[in-house]
Amino acid sequence: MSEYKFYRAPAIFAEKHWDIIGTYMMNALPAFADRDESVRVSLLEAVVKEIIQVWIVIPTAPARLGDIAAIFTTYIAEDGITGEKKLVVYTVTSNAGNLKPSVYVEGKNKLIAYGKGHGCTKLVTTTESDIIIEKARHLGGKIHHLAVWEI
Repeated sequence: MSEYKFYRAPAIFAEKHWDIIGTYMMNALPAFADRDESVRVSLLEAVVKEIIQVWIVIPTAPARLGDIAAIFTTYIAEDGITGEKKLVVYTVTSNAGNLKPSVYVEGKNKLIAYGKGHGCTKLVTTTESDIIIEKARHLGGKIHHLAVWEI
């Protein structure tokens, strides 16, 4: 039995536990993102409307029942020119330090299955974290670079 369970939280669950989930999401926003209250409200609205999916990693040990080890969020993006759909990992926040690689493997597999079921052809993310970049490499991901300019 795995030490952790990776599952998609229903929108109503995420809304009910928004204080915790919203904090995880806000903490994981990229450095170039705004972090004011209006962003937090927009994130909640996207979760409630199921534009953003919330994935929770919980420990399976009875002694840790109710703990959250990590929260991943995703959304489906469609390229307006090609029509190609991608499942985008929007945020990743871990509360359990360095999770075992098996958690990321299980998570990647569940996200790929979810994306496939929704017509996506790729699972993508952006990150500034060297740890996440190495985990992505280890899971067979191709690493690209993103440049951002303020307008």
